[in-house]
Amino acid sequence: MKILFVNNTKIAIEESGSGDHKVAVLFIAGMSGGVFTDRFNKLKEAILNKGYTYVPIEIWQNGKDIGTLTLRNIFSAIDDAISELQKHGYNDFYAIGKSFGGGMLLARNHPLIKKLVLWAPAIGMGEKTTMPDLYDLPLDKIKSISDIVLSHDDLSIIKASVTLLQGDKDTAVPKSTSEKLSNLIPNTHFEIIQDMEHSPKNEIQENMLVNKTIIALER
Repeated sequence: MKILFVNNTKIAIEESGSGDHKVAVLFIAGMSGGVFTDRFNKLKEAILNKGYTYVPIEIWQNGKDIGTLTLRNIFSAIDDAISELQKHGYNDFYAIGKSFGGGMLLARNHPLIKKLVLWAPAIGMGEKTTMPDLYDLPLDKIKSISDIVLSHDDLSIIKASVTLLQGDKDTAVPKSTSEKLSNLIPNTHFEIIQDMEHSPKNEIQENMLVNKTIIALER
């Protein structure tokens, strides 16, 4: 595993021992962070077992840390990570995002990311975007994540294949958010995981979430 610091962002490049294709799978966690803890080991192992390269991106460490960031900071971190990976020979990119991380991947809509798997993405939607007004505002100055609004036009131009996964017991991000996104993003697959809340609470739910994620990457 290679640990790199790209500007203020920590990333890892963990290559699989198998596979004849160089696909980098980026992973951005939710507001609580933890991409470099063992919380996401099953996801990492499943990605490596499929022959992909696992690239956790730590733009923030925790909820307190995230408050000082702006949308510009987050989008630049995603862009810088992909640029760094290109220097290492990667040209094919998939990405997985949890909650706020998923919302940020949608909002950035990086043109080189071919597939997105989003776990209960947290983002606002409306007829008019608020992004230009909030772009350089620290996140702790924004009242709610739902105030970061992507317009219907923003969502309609997303070219990546998108899979939305959400628990039917999720109270942190309304299930209706993913339902609306699935209707507004052209190439979208939406699946509900029964009895799961915002995050898996047991091994069965975690296995189901990871398995559905891998199926989406392979689709």
